[in-house]
This record gives sequence, C-alpha cells and structure tokens, in this order.
Amino acid sequence: MDNWFQSDKAERLLEATEGEMTPVRISTEHCSCLVVFMGPWWAKRAIVQGGVRILSSSSVSENLKDELRELLMQVRSLCRRRFAVYVEMRNFADYSAFRSVFEEGGFVYCPHYDVIIPLPAVSATSDAVILEHLFSMLHESKQRMLRKALADGQTWREAQSEEDIKAFYPILYRLYHTKIHRPLPSCNFFIQAWRSGIKVLVTELKNQIVGGVLMPVYQLNNEQNTQSHSNNTPQTSYVAYEWYICGGILSTWAMMEWGIRHGIHYIDMMGAGEPDVPYGVRDFKLQMGGKLYEWGRFRFTIRPIAYNIGRHLFDTCKRALMVGFPSPKWYNL
Repeated sequence: MDNWFQSDKAERLLEATEGEMTPVRISTEHCSCLVVFMGPWWAKRAIVQGGVRILSSSSVSENLKDELRELLMQVRSLCRRRFAVYVEMRNFADYSAFRSVFEEGGFVYCPHYDVIIPLPAVSATSDAVILEHLFSMLHESKQRMLRKALADGQTWREAQSEEDIKAFYPILYRLYHTKIHRPLPSCNFFIQAWRSGIKVLVTELKNQIVGGVLMPVYQLNNEQNTQSHSNNTPQTSYVAYEWYICGGILSTWAMMEWGIRHGIHYIDMMGAGEPDVPYGVRDFKLQMGGKLYEWGRFRFTIRPIAYNIGRHLFDTCKRALMVGFPSPKWYNL
C-alpha cells in the first residue's frame, strides 16, 4: 500500500510551499504516513492523502496491526497538538483488512469512491494502433466530444517552461473559484511541482493554452502492494495521478495518451464522490474508461463542535456561491 502522495518526493515538494501546506512524517518500522496540515488556525485540517503507507510483503499479522495502532496513536496526538479540527485518511487502496484497527482508534469509516483507468499494454508503435486502443475505451458520448475537440483544432503537449505553468494556472483558478469552490494552492506551488519533475500537460487551441493537468507519476513495487488493477500486474508498475485538471475532455485524453506511450499501467483519477449521491464528475470519469472502487476514508474528529460549525458554514457558502454570490476570502483558505 504505497502511493506518490506518501513518498519522500511529495514531502520535499510540500516543504517548499512556504507554509501553504505543512507536512509532518510519522513512521514505524513498516508503516508511515505524511500528515499534511492546511487551512487557517481556526479551521485547520489534517489530510493523509492516499492513506497510510504500509510497506510489507508479509500477510496481515498482529505485529503489523500493532504497528498501525501505534502509528494512529501518534497521528491523533500530533493533530491535537497542532489544534486540527479533524484528520482524514483518503484511501487509494483497499484497507478493509485494517478497518477494525482504525475503528478501534476512533476513526470512522466514510464511504467514498475512487476511479481507476487501467491502460492496456500496447506493443505496437503505430500512432493509429495506439489511439485506436484508447479510443475504444471511451463511451460513445465521450468519443463524440473528443472528435469535436480535435476537429476544432485542440492539441496537447508537455509543459516546457514556467510561462506554460503561468498560463495554465489562471484557467485552473477560475474553475476552482467559480465551480468547484475548493482550496487551490498558489501558482508558485505549481511552478515548484513542475520544477521538481512532476508532469504538467497543457492543451492548446490556436497556440493558446486552454487547459491542462498536473500529473505525478510513481513507480510501485507490487510485492509491497496488495492492490492490483489488472490480472497480469507486473512486479513493478507505474501509476499516474490526476491531481489538478481543467480544460475539458482533451486534458483527460492527454493523460491517457501520454500514459500509454510511456508505459503507465493505470491512471488514478482520485476522488469520485460518495455512494448514492449523484456526481457528474464520477460519471465523466467512468465514461472515459474508468473502473469504480469504494476504498473510503477514515476520519477522526478532534473538535466536533468546530467541525459541525465548519460543515454548516461550508455548505451554506457553497449554496450561495452556486447562485452567484462572491466567495469570502476565508472560504478559499
């Protein structure tokens, strides 16, 4: 159970964000987690993106569970000292074998979906064959959308300079400010991410950037990971993550095409909402060839009153934003 967001590279990137996000590593012999603190002091939250990192090729033993209990105790203690409202483990793999350990530690399981797009292994080098494989994965409606985008003259490429990042960021910011209503790091964060080697793909129309995606790529050792997304998963596989994205269907297609050309085994599209709650983003990801997994989240609430007030304010502001009211400054922190 490993992922890029719990890696040393992610930790170094977050340490360079000048206080926007504060990472703290907690480790035992076989378990570790990178707890990331974000938000203002009165509404600070702690996120473990991807879930606890468990690096063990052995079976789920009592010793391993005891290590996890110790880790969770340290996480709770750390978050209390940092005055966080809550801490949430956002799982990118199946932790059902450890669910009882989390619940013993006061963590509540919250159902939540993730979407994975498995990419086929294509030995042919012909562009036509590669694109045919990818295109066949799409739902008919998405095939039509993609054809239109390409017919309109849209193209994609890897970002080549900081100027590309600076052109991509305002488009992403407008999306988060007007539709998603979620916190977004500064442009400097995206520049630092690109400088660190994280892939940024941009889409263009008439030589002008109109979208893109920030896409970490990570090498997994499957002897240390219990979660596989195909019947013939090799010992070492590569995963790409859709971290931040904007600009329509071509941005997702760019990830898929780049991935299949560079030996990526699957794309983790990350969060896809809660069960039984309609969510158009989830529908889109599934129609791009994705498969649905419910790995859920584990949440430990440290300050219940502050959490409930915060959720009420958030939901109230979101309803107001949907009808056109401006976003208060604190809402985007």
